Amino acid sequence: MIKLKSPILIRHIALPLLFVTIVIIVAVLVLVRVAKEQGTYKIAHIYGDSSVMDGITISGTIIDANHKTSFTWQDAQVESETEVYSNRQKDKVYRYFRGLFRPINDYYYYVYNFPDRGFFIERGTLTDGNWKTLDTVVLDIPVKRLVQENNNVWEFSIENTYGLTEAEGDVYFTLTSPPKYKGMNGIYRLNFDQWEQETEPIMTFNLNNTSVEEETGTAVLGLESVNDILALILVKDNALVIEGYQTNGAKLGEIVLSPFIFEHINAEFADEDTLARYEVRYEAYSQEETGVLSLSFNSDQSHRTIVTLQRSEDELKLIDITEITKEDDLLREHGDNEHGERFITYKDGRLYYVGVFHEYIDKEGYALDNMSPIRLLIRVYEQGNIVYTDELLTDVNDDLLRVNQYDLSHYNYDRAEYRNFYNLYIH
Repeated sequence: MIKLKSPILIRHIALPLLFVTIVIIVAVLVLVRVAKEQGTYKIAHIYGDSSVMDGITISGTIIDANHKTSFTWQDAQVESETEVYSNRQKDKVYRYFRGLFRPINDYYYYVYNFPDRGFFIERGTLTDGNWKTLDTVVLDIPVKRLVQENNNVWEFSIENTYGLTEAEGDVYFTLTSPPKYKGMNGIYRLNFDQWEQETEPIMTFNLNNTSVEEETGTAVLGLESVNDILALILVKDNALVIEGYQTNGAKLGEIVLSPFIFEHINAEFADEDTLARYEVRYEAYSQEETGVLSLSFNSDQSHRTIVTLQRSEDELKLIDITEITKEDDLLREHGDNEHGERFITYKDGRLYYVGVFHEYIDKEGYALDNMSPIRLLIRVYEQGNIVYTDELLTDVNDDLLRVNQYDLSHYNYDRAEYRNFYNLYIH
């Protein structure tokens, strides 16, 4: 056996090996980054005159546990910028779903109701799925459930986080409630920096509900905002009522749409043959540059009614109502934000709708519907008719190759492994 007697010779051999290893690692990292940067971003024109997209820009992000790509889509051009994370992100990726923690600016908010103690509104952070409370405001709102004679309490409720919104940097709250509640509600400006002081409402309103047997009543669906205007969303009898308020509580008029029928609220007014019944959970899209607020109400008959409001100098006014019906049984949206990101706005007489659609293999769907191929479409409507459709082609569906080796007995969906669309916005 030949022995290397000199340690210097050993060091001379180790150094080239170390250098080669470093070169290989750097090359792999560069190739990964280049591959991510060279992802597919192409526009496929489907229908209509492209002039309706003049002056329109769509932005968004595509994210998984390993990288994030931000993109802007204008005319037929797409620009993208990719960040490859130095460390894999946690598997639990939080995406906002109405009714859960409400993200506003740099914080998340949640509402707890403790009987006889009040409503606790917490401000906190959410990191890797872990909630941490920073501050709490307690409100004593004199609104109570109506109790039936047999002492059974009306069970249907509306998530209280629908009552949270932001205007001009301040957070506002109203208590959401179905029609079987009574008392004096209001809109409250929340001051988490002076939480020990009693919070007074900027305005109040009486629910005027007196009996569970009455077919009429007032329900509070939520509170939204656009610029410095608050929009209080109510259901009164068979009508949708949207009241506008300044942040000092001054009223800026109201919009009444009748008939407007909701499940669990005023369904007794419905004509089975002609009227849709909307879900209580609505979607709100605020376009700050134009002062436009679009409210999307979804029915159990697979169609949306989008009510668009605009802030003017002295009022919140109605500018459009567009009804959208499902065009393809095998191309569907998801009702939740987890797999169905979208944004809706109105400009120059047209409704613009960008969203994620899933391709199904049959009308009933299938067990792996979350893993169905996705398409990002922009659709433009004018006077209720679709006038334009484009698609952004990406390679996000390449991730679905992972699913091919699974059967239902071994199915396990980890959303951090699959790219999806976030933060869609129309400028």
